Amino acid sequence: FLAPMLEALASPAVVSIKPFYPNHQSFPKNPVKIMQVYQALKPLKQEHSFNIYEAAFLINDSVSIYLTAIFTCIVQGVIFGILVITNVPDYTAVSNDPIVWV
Repeated sequence: FLAPMLEALASPAVVSIKPFYPNHQSFPKNPVKIMQVYQALKPLKQEHSFNIYEAAFLINDSVSIYLTAIFTCIVQGVIFGILVITNVPDYTAVSNDPIVWV
């Protein structure tokens, strides 16, 4: 399993891709850099804790996760609304510049 993968990584063939921007340049494969990146990403994957929205997306057989995600979103919306309502009286002039509202 590992030998064919390493042989494919070490091959000089460059995989052709369809670039979505001009002046694209394909670089040769570098198995050493690929393994260094993999080693750097491996601890990040092990230490990552999912937030409630990631869990609701990834664990799709649990209804309680969906309900918790919806409840959390509602609570965050209410807190945001309270912050807006609390701070609106401090600003007497509303800007007519559309850039401010985008």
